[in-house]
Amino acid sequence: MALLLAANVESKAPDHYYGREIGRINSFGHGVQGRVYAVDESTLFVKGFAYDGSAPDAFFWVGNSPRPSPEGYIIPYPEEYTGR
Repeated sequence: MALLLAANVESKAPDHYYGREIGRINSFGHGVQGRVYAVDESTLFVKGFAYDGSAPDAFFWVGNSPRPSPEGYIIPYPEEYTGR
């Protein structure tokens, strides 16, 4: 005789996994905000991104210094991106 036991186990995992959290975007103007996650070795996900749209140009600048500097670099726009 076999006994089947079913239990309702509540999951502790979040509803959505975005990757490993890197941290928040530091804003130096134009209302920029969001949190950055590393999805894999070559993909970043920005959750809650906001920007007022009034700057003449926009790009992501990354590095280890507290402010953009020559030690950082601009993340290039994907060439294969076709837009929405």
